[in-house]
Amino acid sequence: MIRRSTWITFGIFILVVLMAIFLTRSPSSPLGKEQTTTPAATSTPPLFGEVTSASVTAVRLERLEGLTSDLVKQSDGSWVLQPGNVPVTAGQMEQLLSELFATRILTTLDENYDLSTLGLANPTFRLTIQLNGEDRILSIGALTPTGNGYYVKFLEGPSMVVSKYAVEAAVAQMDLLLPTPTPEVMQPPAATPTP
Repeated sequence: MIRRSTWITFGIFILVVLMAIFLTRSPSSPLGKEQTTTPAATSTPPLFGEVTSASVTAVRLERLEGLTSDLVKQSDGSWVLQPGNVPVTAGQMEQLLSELFATRILTTLDENYDLSTLGLANPTFRLTIQLNGEDRILSIGALTPTGNGYYVKFLEGPSMVVSKYAVEAAVAQMDLLLPTPTPEVMQPPAATPTP
């Protein structure tokens, strides 16, 4: 004959098994199958909006030290660098515009930020893109404290943070388009005859 304590232990075991089955099958239970949700990618808006390179008619980069580079689209669709009417290849121009239009806004700041704190009162660079006759002027200020973004601001609207690498790549592309000055060859002084 089975003892009474054995029946009690067997009953407790059956209750534990039933409780485990219930908890693992119940959708609201913490032991239930976890709902694995795939995180959705958050898209960050492009800095210049949905713009194509075909709508760009001019690009100007002004530096704080006064150097200005102008890229102007000619009536035949070719590009020249001003001053000097230096021709720019379509590939170089497309690469520059791709860098600019791929720039994404990382953060939008409140409108009450002090522009001098962000380096936007006297910006390091001022980029003007002419889109079908309309100028979009972007001031590029200081690096963020973390060093991985620049503060930027259009004439209207709030200040924003964009990737440091996107800004530096676009400026580097502009620098590559600048003509390199030809160094002057210095003639050595004539030897003096010995007496």
